[in-house]
Amino acid sequence: MADGTVFAGSGDIYSREEYGGVLIAVDIETGEPQWTFDTELLIWSSPTVAEGTVFVGCRDNSLYAVDAETGDQQWAFETDAPVRSSPTVEDGTVFVGSDDSNLYAVDTESGNQQWAFETDKGIYSSPTVRDGTVFVGCDDHNLYALDADTGDQRWIFETNDSILSSPTVADGTVFVGSGRPYSDETNLYAIAAETGDQQWAFETNGGVYSSPTIADGTVYVGSYDNNIYALNADTGDKQWRFETESSVQSSPTVVDGIVFVGSRDTKLYALDADTTGSSSGSRVRLQTLGHHTDTSETRSTVSIPGFGIGSGITAIGATSYLLKRRLTGNSK
Repeated sequence: MADGTVFAGSGDIYSREEYGGVLIAVDIETGEPQWTFDTELLIWSSPTVAEGTVFVGCRDNSLYAVDAETGDQQWAFETDAPVRSSPTVEDGTVFVGSDDSNLYAVDTESGNQQWAFETDKGIYSSPTVRDGTVFVGCDDHNLYALDADTGDQRWIFETNDSILSSPTVADGTVFVGSGRPYSDETNLYAIAAETGDQQWAFETNGGVYSSPTIADGTVYVGSYDNNIYALNADTGDKQWRFETESSVQSSPTVVDGIVFVGSRDTKLYALDADTTGSSSGSRVRLQTLGHHTDTSETRSTVSIPGFGIGSGITAIGATSYLLKRRLTGNSK
């Protein structure tokens, strides 16, 4: 969401006649569409808004930059495979992964490539940036830490399964999940951001597609085992869990002591977080994949990613923000 507008990507994954996608801008007060931007294939990436531009990846192999006010295309950056990763913008650079096994750094103004880092498999995880380092997970089982300016590798952390979860960084620690639905390794990891050393790992009974969020020293994350977990950020000890009726692949966010998270049981849950705080960390500051806007950490641009409909990793930041407005009666 930016300046009273919600942006969302969509497409009919089940249609055999029409495989096109659409990026839509909707007025937050009226629900009326302001503009649409058509793509050749589905949009599974969640849009990110920065400096008046919407950035979104698409299954047609492209990363698009679209004017947030008019819906006009500013540029398109082509990769060699679908872009399911959701872009992150920092200091004039948009970072995004592709199924072609590369993480790309692209100039936000021109759409020119600044660098590319090649991995062994596709990147579905969405990158995050903290203190000049880009962190991103990969289907090759690794979490990478790269220099944001050059793309040089700083360290690599190896797990035993795919990383589809998107990392977040808080208080010098990277938190990220691993594992496909019923794989042997289904952990949430805490890793030192400076060195790449493991601090702790918490095992669930299903893949951790969900991207974790941190509030007041507690990590919240969903799992394919149908549960939402609250863990101590320092130790990884479980504080509580809440069981839904299906897998939890969406990314939770915490606002004023309430955890908002979606489940594949088609329900959006609002849970007592057992804290009075709100989500913090790198994804909040960068305003990507599940966050709120009332925080001193966020940059000047007010944006919340819309749904990447069909995506295995779906942000619910916009939904929690709107629901919170309804619950409090705050329309400002």
